[in-house]
Amino acid sequence: MSMKVKDLAPNANASLRVRVCAQGQSRKVQSKKGYQLSVCTFVVGDETGAVEYSAFGKDVMTMGKNVYRVIEIKDGWVKEWNGKLQLSLGKAGTWEVVEDKDFPLTADILKKFKPAGDEDDEDGGGTGRD
Repeated sequence: MSMKVKDLAPNANASLRVRVCAQGQSRKVQSKKGYQLSVCTFVVGDETGAVEYSAFGKDVMTMGKNVYRVIEIKDGWVKEWNGKLQLSLGKAGTWEVVEDKDFPLTADILKKFKPAGDEDDEDGGGTGRD
């Protein structure tokens, strides 16, 4: 798996290894077919960056049980939403937990990177002031 977070592009498939770094609040939305669906945003990343991952339905609970673990996503889908890249399984994607003791730790990923669109100022460095 050679693709990295920095290689993600909108409207394209993606297969990559990432660490699940954080979980957002789960919420209910209405699907295009009219039924209620759970959705939750996670932050996933590697040594090159971090990106939001949108989980839907049963994937919310399964992904939630694997926060801080390394997963391998196969045939995921990348889209752009409100100026930010978002990764999901799309229609054909899958993921599984993998053991990778050399993969960057959650704290290192989150310390070094913020998900796209989450910068404090223009250069993404913040001012350090409240």
